[in-house]
Amino acid sequence: LNKMVIQDECPTFTEGENKETVLFQAALAAKWREPPRDALDTMVLKTGLKLPQEGEQATEEDLEEGRRNLARLDEYSQLAFTPFDPRTKKTEGKLI
Repeated sequence: LNKMVIQDECPTFTEGENKETVLFQAALAAKWREPPRDALDTMVLKTGLKLPQEGEQATEEDLEEGRRNLARLDEYSQLAFTPFDPRTKKTEGKLI
């Protein structure tokens, strides 16, 4: 079974960016209020940001972190969404 994982080390090339900011920006390009659509969404939303998934068990600490991350995401409104395209290798979300 193939499984995507997030590396502990996340090299970035922009000052002030780190693993958490990269994952947050990736989540903004997903439908964070809907169940993950693919392995990449699952990795970012569930594993990276610990967003609660219906019917899954989680620690109280993970649930609290997930609630904080969800509140941060909800500060944005998604105007448009383009799901992952394997040809161009990107997902897009237009936000305000």
